[in-house]
Amino acid sequence: MFLIESEWTWRQTPQEFTVFITDGLDNVGIQPAELKSNTEVLLVNGAGSKGIFENIDHKAFESVPAAFQYLVIQVNKGEN
Repeated sequence: MFLIESEWTWRQTPQEFTVFITDGLDNVGIQPAELKSNTEVLLVNGAGSKGIFENIDHKAFESVPAAFQYLVIQVNKGEN
């Protein structure tokens, strides 16, 4: 939801992340959403398949805790 907020809302340019917990297989047939180029994509997929994320720059994780631990570390780095 925060991805649609104006950057003017924040004092500093916000870091933007999106976390997908999915097998990445397109079984719905809906056009993928456009992501801002500065959005870091985290893909949680224990199966290792990339599916529709094959052509999307992303960081892959095997577990939800690992993805969010990475996210917290990245956000804390940005506060310095």
